Amino acid sequence: MSCYRDKIRGEVEGYTYFTIRPGVANCLARFDAFIPGMSFADFVVAVASIRDEDADGHFRSQHTFVTDEEGKIGVDFIGRFERLAEDFRFVQERIGLPRNELPWLQKARAAARYTDFYSNETRQIAGERFRQDIEMFGYEFGAA
Repeated sequence: MSCYRDKIRGEVEGYTYFTIRPGVANCLARFDAFIPGMSFADFVVAVASIRDEDADGHFRSQHTFVTDEEGKIGVDFIGRFERLAEDFRFVQERIGLPRNELPWLQKARAAARYTDFYSNETRQIAGERFRQDIEMFGYEFGAA
């Protein structure tokens, strides 16, 4: 969702201006599947068509960041974005860092709920593409 809003719709300053392909952030410009101003439904189809091995880190399956070659979780803690500040404090305490607040960077101009962008069809496409993440991390569509 944020990848679409930031890197296709340009809702965060600086991502889609002065890029290799105007209207598409540089990190996605190498993929012909991404078109400036494309609909969210087309974006979901484009993301789903790109395998993790080729995907940009913005839409690569999250389990690939925390699992080993056998698919086993190789870290002792996985924070969640939906409770980022709380999980960041936990990590600070656990490793003995002084308490600092996370800065809010790349804030979109308008708040939006990701569920408002999905249709039944795009929900199914994303669910299939990110099935391992959904199962491994216990996600449900619409649950935060």
